[in-house]
Amino acid sequence: MTESAPPRLYILGLGAIGGLLAAHLCKVLPLTLILRKPPTLADENAGEGTLNLCWQPLNGKRPREMLELKWSTVDAIAHPIDTLFITTKSYQVESAIEQVRAILAEDTRIVMMQNGLGSQHRLMEQLPKKQIYAATTTEGANIRETANRRLWLHAGKGKTHLGPLTNAAKQRSCTDIVSWLNNAGLDCEFAGNIMQALWNKLCINCGINPFTALLNCPNGRIIEAELFRSKIAALSEELAFASSHAGFPQQSAQIERQIRQVAEKTAENISSMLQDIRAGRKTEIDAINGFAWRYAEQYGLPYTVNKDLTEKVRRISQPAI
Repeated sequence: MTESAPPRLYILGLGAIGGLLAAHLCKVLPLTLILRKPPTLADENAGEGTLNLCWQPLNGKRPREMLELKWSTVDAIAHPIDTLFITTKSYQVESAIEQVRAILAEDTRIVMMQNGLGSQHRLMEQLPKKQIYAATTTEGANIRETANRRLWLHAGKGKTHLGPLTNAAKQRSCTDIVSWLNNAGLDCEFAGNIMQALWNKLCINCGINPFTALLNCPNGRIIEAELFRSKIAALSEELAFASSHAGFPQQSAQIERQIRQVAEKTAENISSMLQDIRAGRKTEIDAINGFAWRYAEQYGLPYTVNKDLTEKVRRISQPAI
């Protein structure tokens, strides 16, 4: 009896979360990074088709590792993709999927890992018959850049929830993907209603990320800031209205409590939004508070705090390159 071939696993998007996934999954499964062009940093270019990823395991408890990962451009991929993790920024999802559309098989599974909401709905509209899943994680991941090297850091242990979005995905099990992540050392749990987990994460991100960006501080320091203290109650109320209208009832006090708890638990973390601000990149504010604002406005719900925070962050962020 012959053994079945291992799955063809690909990761599109080598940001903080893409690096986190790659550093863990490469130890349990063969995987390939999809890049637009060869690595440009000297320390990362390990030769044709391989990339050196400098990885710092959780909290520096183990020495840094130099992981040799396989990479490919889209036009060099000869086989259909079995499972694709899309870990790009939320505003890059549609262009990213266009890159790989030609090599998606009928049964390719697509796992989305983006901040906020909106990109998931657009991709489901774009590929309604595909098996599309979403994952949300509280794992902390950062990138530190120097002149000739990027260092990916596992900044904090968290939990990942993964579940189906489209009807096609709901008809096929994803327990193997959950098992891959668990075997790789990432605490992952199947979520039958992943949209609820996405809304819960959205509410927390809405209450942390814009404040860290505007205050230029780690998560924990927002709690005592006047900007946060003056807006958090009204913001939580807006989020409670929107989440409840979407079918995921939450009380404003519950949302505010969760925001404060996560900010305290991740006190030293630098949010992805603040990382983007500091690096001069476009932020994902439109998929976070911007999504909450547009959703609430569409259904006649309160939205002024989310709108105000969105506009303030837009003013200090850079346009996409």
